[in-house]
Amino acid sequence: MKKTQNLVNAVLNPSAQNEGLCAIHTPEVSSVTSIVNSILAGNELTSQDKAMVELLYISGLRITEALSIKFGSITNDGRIAVKGIKGSNDRLVFPLVTKAYFEHCKTFRYDPFKEKNRFYYYRLFKQKGLFIYRQHVEKNSVTHVFRYNFVIDIKNSGADNNFIKSAIGHRSIKSTEHYVNKKKYNN
Repeated sequence: MKKTQNLVNAVLNPSAQNEGLCAIHTPEVSSVTSIVNSILAGNELTSQDKAMVELLYISGLRITEALSIKFGSITNDGRIAVKGIKGSNDRLVFPLVTKAYFEHCKTFRYDPFKEKNRFYYYRLFKQKGLFIYRQHVEKNSVTHVFRYNFVIDIKNSGADNNFIKSAIGHRSIKSTEHYVNKKKYNN
């Protein structure tokens, strides 16, 4: 609990480095970006589902990291302290399009993704055409499509692997290199 409170306090007084993480993720012309823009602009999904899509797209969070967000991790102005999993570092996320949804969750003390699970989102992403196509592999993956897209966008902006490591929450540069160098995909 104390660690979460410290992270919330860090959100309230973010460093210049953390403020820049959201801005570095500039949308590029890609199928993922166009699908995400369509989802966020459309009316076919709930505010909750749009919030999940935006969080994953702008931050490269794992689905399970986003699902674990509680209303206590959200500041009054909609910024979110995300607790890292699988050995990753905690991060700060600044949603823009769905900011009002998170502010509403904070005000009414409601966990943003209550009653949803990763399988629900896997089906939703597959239905919307959000998946990673890997050459020479029969199955398409929806589990990390946003995470890979986030890393590739940051890499294409000219950032080095240490910056990517920080942005994605990795503790080890080897984990980051796995995304940058070894996981080739086309979308």
